[in-house]
Amino acid sequence: MELQTWFKTKKYPHIGLPITIKDYNWVKEYVENSEKVRKHSFLPLIHKSIVKRKFRTDLSAPVQNPSGKRKRVLGKPKVRDIYFASHIDSLILSKYNEILASAYEKYIENLNFNESVVAYRKIPISKGSEKNKCNIDFAKTTFEFIQKNNTKKLTAIVADVTSFFDNLNHKILKKQWTRVLNETTLPKDHYNVFKALTNIKYIEGDQLFESYGNTMMVKKGIPNSSHKTEFVRKQIKNSKFFKEKGASHYCEKKEFLKNNLNLVISKNNTEGIPQGSPISATLANIYMLDFDQEIFDKVYSIGGFYQRYSDDLIIVCEQEHENEIIQLIRDKIDTLVDLKIEPSKTKVFRFEEIKGRFTGFEIDEKPRHQISIRLWNIWDSRLTDKEF
Repeated sequence: MELQTWFKTKKYPHIGLPITIKDYNWVKEYVENSEKVRKHSFLPLIHKSIVKRKFRTDLSAPVQNPSGKRKRVLGKPKVRDIYFASHIDSLILSKYNEILASAYEKYIENLNFNESVVAYRKIPISKGSEKNKCNIDFAKTTFEFIQKNNTKKLTAIVADVTSFFDNLNHKILKKQWTRVLNETTLPKDHYNVFKALTNIKYIEGDQLFESYGNTMMVKKGIPNSSHKTEFVRKQIKNSKFFKEKGASHYCEKKEFLKNNLNLVISKNNTEGIPQGSPISATLANIYMLDFDQEIFDKVYSIGGFYQRYSDDLIIVCEQEHENEIIQLIRDKIDTLVDLKIEPSKTKVFRFEEIKGRFTGFEIDEKPRHQISIRLWNIWDSRLTDKEF
């Protein structure tokens, strides 16, 4: 039996039993029925904060070891708020992500910025190729543009959108969602999915765990005489041991609706969508349609390079356009998509010939002076394609 590509089962514990391959037929019939999706009642998301420690090179420190590498220091931890949908909800979102991703690709296939948007898409390495580009290929494209223009004085501007998913304007999102579907208003099934993603209701995973006395449902050791899997509650010391202890789910849906609705939290209903859902990435690309078009048109008109990976932007242009482009992206991110550029993450690099060698260095974006001697040969003969 060949499975639909949207049918991707997950094993994380949620409200209700996880879905398995045995459920495929009824799930397919349900998810592909627009009327059932229109009436579907989405469960609250389960929220978890994931903290990532980051180590950065200390550029002010002297070389620390024979390899020539500098000392690495612990940077500010990055906290990501992830929201997990229930298993059937996740498959509905996965199916509608497939629909929207296909509509988005069709919408932009003949637009000039098609290959500038590189996140969450399948872009062939070459025309007719079955292999798609990866992050290494996207980075290489940028360096190739810089190398190709090594007779000019260039600037590379790297910018990051502030709290991207948390700040997506719902009115703009709905307009663009409708636009890529080539509709005048959202179809009712799509509108129900839209509401689930914008009228966000969630519950803290740890609170739900604690509400059941730090117990979880796990598989009973031996199936009953009818070979039906049974589940029992089991004490678990900490949520980090869920996988080790075989935790299946927090509770049944009916049990949750009866006992735990007081734990549900409602988020801002005018902006933001949950990061981590199967559809969030595609919605991010759809949301940025007008911004991508305007920025690409301007950058292309001055012979520059534009690329966006979700909320990360890179623009390469001649140094004479540096101020204009920095101001442009700040203005357009505000007026077109109601977002902001994160000042602390805006980096400016210049590339030019210094003492007969084409090199690059970072500058302080505000006072415009060189802040480090990070010089490098953009196309060092020692580099191979595999190192990009």
